[in-house]
Amino acid sequence: MVEVVEIVPVQDPELDPDSEFLLGRSKVMAPFSVPLLITRALSSPTASNLQPDPAMLRLIRFAQHVPPFEWPNDPRTAAWEHLLAELAPGEESDPVLGAARDLWNLLLAVARADRFNDGVFAGHGLALTRIANELRRRLLAGTLTVLIIHLGDP
Repeated sequence: MVEVVEIVPVQDPELDPDSEFLLGRSKVMAPFSVPLLITRALSSPTASNLQPDPAMLRLIRFAQHVPPFEWPNDPRTAAWEHLLAELAPGEESDPVLGAARDLWNLLLAVARADRFNDGVFAGHGLALTRIANELRRRLLAGTLTVLIIHLGDP
């Protein structure tokens, strides 16, 4: 059985190394790497001291391919928190069970939460990398396909 997940094109595909694959223009998609936690001096009291590395930026951009949804009130939150804890140990290439849409939505929820609570994404770096690599594995194997939608289309 092939799973189908709706995705939206990103605003700036030049900044997204996975767009070419997701849009069907390439057959190559590199594995995801665990982000490094990089800190920097604060420039102001309200500034973040976490600086995303390229691996984290790639994970965030990959997450943003799924359409936005009401993640703060999503009933899957408790299950997602349990899954993140379960996936914390292991290797970045270890398999992950779950529906592709739920896994991709989890990535987006954590990416959005990180905007409001600095460090959420970095704190789950290995788990999120495992999820992204599982989605990648399914895409490459043909057990997951994407349906490109444009938000605002009738």
